[in-house]
This record gives sequence, structure tokens and C-alpha cells, in this order.
Amino acid sequence: MKIFSKKMLALFLSIIMLIGTFSNLGLAVDTGNRIVPTETINEEVKPVKE
Repeated sequence: MKIFSKKMLALFLSIIMLIGTFSNLGLAVDTGNRIVPTETINEEVKPVKE
């Protein structure tokens, strides 16, 4: 049962990574910009307080 759970967890993580990749591709297509990591997008969007 534990082996089965590990396989399911690995599959689940792989699906999440694929969804993230496709989300970045879709975002790049929508904005006309190159593909950038989500963290970079968040850094650019949030206001800078100094």
C-alpha cells in the first residue's frame, strides 16, 4: 500500500508540474511576453516599498 501511495504521489506531483508549465505557456501567449517563472511575475506585479 505504501509503494502504491508513493507512485500516486509522484504522479500527482508530475501532473502539478505539467499544469504549471502549461499555465506559463498560456500566460506567455496571452501577454505576448516570453515565458517567465511565476515568482518573477509576482515580483513585478506587487508594489515596491522602500
